[in-house]
Amino acid sequence: MDEDKRGFIGRRVLERVERGLEEGACGERGEFFEAMAALMHGDVERASDGFRRARRSSPTPYDALSCYGLGRCEVLQGRAGAALRFFRKVATGTAPPQVRQLAWKDIELLALSRDDRAGVCRARRAIEALEREIEEGPEGSRS
Repeated sequence: MDEDKRGFIGRRVLERVERGLEEGACGERGEFFEAMAALMHGDVERASDGFRRARRSSPTPYDALSCYGLGRCEVLQGRAGAALRFFRKVATGTAPPQVRQLAWKDIELLALSRDDRAGVCRARRAIEALEREIEEGPEGSRS
């Protein structure tokens, strides 16, 4: 996907999130979406605060997504160690497999940036296992 299309999609997502927040359509997920909007606007500090609140108050899977969001904020602030802790918490937790896979992909990127070959291999194995789990669907049944 080219940069222009990604930018367009990002703007459309942000517009929908902001519209949903204004209309009160986000309900108990509001904290998470407010944090996402802040992050998309580049306000990493406000996003971090919002993700922290959302992590405590949001239903599944938004609690895990909030933890992932905190990891992304840490990456943007140059704190790879803190980011890795958040990503690991999500990757090894009880979040849906798609969310855990997302966290493992960030763990892989951090391992690549540190030239940690063992970490890269571990992450890739986990990503592949989750890919199979996602393809098989709930409880191993194919749809």
